[in-house]
Amino acid sequence: MESLQDTFSLTPEPDNALFSTQLESLMRHDFFGDVPVSVVGAAQQDSIISNQEVTTLARKSGISIPSSEAVDSLDDLAAMMKQEFFPEPDPELTGSFYRPLKGEDEIRLLCLEPGKFGGLKGKLVHVHLADNPTYEALSYAWGPAFMSHEITFPQGILRITESLSSGLMHLRRGKKERLLWIDQLCINQEDKMEKTQQIMLMRQIYSSAGRVLVWLGADEGNGSIALGLLKQIGKLETNTLQSRSVSAPWMAANGFPPSGDGAWFALLNFWRRLWFRRAWVVQEFILAEDALMICGKTQLGWQEFISGHEKMMQYSLLDLGTIDAWNIQEERSEAWSGSMSLTVMLEIKNMTRFGPSIANVIRSYSERDETGLEELQISSWGKWPLLKEVVMKLREVPEATKPITQWLSQSIERITPHEDKIRLPLCHLLLLFSKSEATNARDRLFAFLGLALDGHEIALRPNYDDYIESVFLRYANYFVRSGNGIQVLHLSSGLSNRNVYIPTWVPDWTQTELLESRQLNNIASTRVIYKAAADTTPNIRCTNNEREIVLSAVHVGIISRTAVSTPGIPSDDSWYFRLQHFFEEADTFILKRGSYVTGEPLFDVQWKTLIGNSSTDNGFGPPGEYGQQYLVCKNIIENLKPEGPFPRWEDMNGYLKRLFTFMPFYKLCETETGYVGIVPLQAEVGDSVYVPVGGTLPFVLRPNEEIQNKFLVVGGCYVHGVMKGELVGSETWKEEDIILQ
Repeated sequence: MESLQDTFSLTPEPDNALFSTQLESLMRHDFFGDVPVSVVGAAQQDSIISNQEVTTLARKSGISIPSSEAVDSLDDLAAMMKQEFFPEPDPELTGSFYRPLKGEDEIRLLCLEPGKFGGLKGKLVHVHLADNPTYEALSYAWGPAFMSHEITFPQGILRITESLSSGLMHLRRGKKERLLWIDQLCINQEDKMEKTQQIMLMRQIYSSAGRVLVWLGADEGNGSIALGLLKQIGKLETNTLQSRSVSAPWMAANGFPPSGDGAWFALLNFWRRLWFRRAWVVQEFILAEDALMICGKTQLGWQEFISGHEKMMQYSLLDLGTIDAWNIQEERSEAWSGSMSLTVMLEIKNMTRFGPSIANVIRSYSERDETGLEELQISSWGKWPLLKEVVMKLREVPEATKPITQWLSQSIERITPHEDKIRLPLCHLLLLFSKSEATNARDRLFAFLGLALDGHEIALRPNYDDYIESVFLRYANYFVRSGNGIQVLHLSSGLSNRNVYIPTWVPDWTQTELLESRQLNNIASTRVIYKAAADTTPNIRCTNNEREIVLSAVHVGIISRTAVSTPGIPSDDSWYFRLQHFFEEADTFILKRGSYVTGEPLFDVQWKTLIGNSSTDNGFGPPGEYGQQYLVCKNIIENLKPEGPFPRWEDMNGYLKRLFTFMPFYKLCETETGYVGIVPLQAEVGDSVYVPVGGTLPFVLRPNEEIQNKFLVVGGCYVHGVMKGELVGSETWKEEDIILQ
């Protein structure tokens, strides 16, 4: 953060004594001409300049003075001229660019002056939220923190980021002022106490705005083409989509660009935009009563935007449109993260608005194929007979879906008390948005307080003066004390590139790439496919030492062997041969053993273990055809020759896509008790595998060599045969208390 002196172009206040001396010198030159220094010196020594002469000189220079009697010396004249040419600043602005906020609900708004050309101009006005002011709130990504642009205010010039400058240039009107709330301008970023107070108001600020303007950035990378394609997808009639997997002929028949067309890559790059990864935009978007999505000069209403996004995700249209570009896996991953972030935002938005939530469930399940009905049956919504009946009726009359769900949403919203709206604890929000980014790592926590059920707790109050490690430790201990210790473990930093100043069980929110690599942890936290400890109750406790916690857990075994090969990430043709070695080593771990401890066929153990027994969609486990897809992929890879030909990515898109989600971050292992699984790359022979009581998945823990019964967290893992609570109630289920450091 730049200092005020660097940020504001304000004229410095002149020193009185220095100013008097300089003014006297200038006046002598103006009124006496080139008088010899000796003469001037003599005149000065003899005080030959009388009061009358001073008055005459002042009038000659255009300065109005009360009377000659009021001026006793040249110093008095200097003071008057200083006031004329260098007036005192507004007392309300003295010492700061910002006038202090008064009252708990007072905020500033930017009144953006109109204009088509020239620099940005505006003024800051103070309002109270209790007065229901009319304004729009801006949601945008700060981008690089370098303040390279500026906006002019009556009290001076304020430097701003390029991203904000670009957004304001597009948003300012030609002839009318625009009233906006913008965090970068409306909060004094140098006043940490004010930042803390305003952060606690953000929920009210964004929910009270007439509309939230989502600035996605300038039209770089064909953003307008991407929005146009998204709008086209949103207009699809669901009865044209007979299954989740659409084909190239279907795309052509419905007027979409062919696979590989530049429009699909424009859409892929669109989801890589920084806005979709920024932590602060989550609450800004979720709390908005209405939102307008803006990219350059292209605008899209948020309902159209959401419709296009949902259908793109549901039918994997982006994957199909870019399917031959197997060498851009990093770009694919970023795009997937961006679109998934929006998916989670929409889920939370629906949760906080009960009517739209139910309506969205009905609409979603009524439009899906038969597998959707099966998922409805086993989901929590399936417990509502009336809801299932409505879904079945709408499947018979699809044209009634839109009017019925709109009416239902509005009706339920009217009768639902405000206090009954669902809100999640902060720890759960941090799990859902574990890949979000912020310039200040503290904001990866503070940005979600306005959404959180417990965001008002004193222990979570923002403090920008605390060391980052102290903030992480304070939050982690609060989560454990509030009964969210399992969630803390899922986010734990472990031993991978960890910050040595925080314990291994404490999340390091500065490392988004670390959290992103915890695929098993993320799945276990957000879905129900893993229940390693069944329905047991978690038992995690804080100690007198804030750097240690006590965990009740069950020992599964000690790692006796780990694999050497990993498939890595597809980048060029060499990945096929890495995959060859990986499959060969996997055979030695599983297929070439006599039997498995669960009695399952070894083939099933192998293909399920390599993907953590999970699927690419939101189902509750992998589809049965994954086993056959694995066999096909394995046969193709095993028969490859160095000279080719190489298979197309789309020929192996199902199972292999899931494999590459996991295996770049994990490796195969075997325990001395006969289990196989996948563990973090940092796991070593001699590490122990434990199932936390009440936990969803096992963890690899490393014993402290110096102190018995104390462990370091390595990370979550998958162990085939214990993930569904098989150990609970057995002879091997023996709970013990261990200490995590």
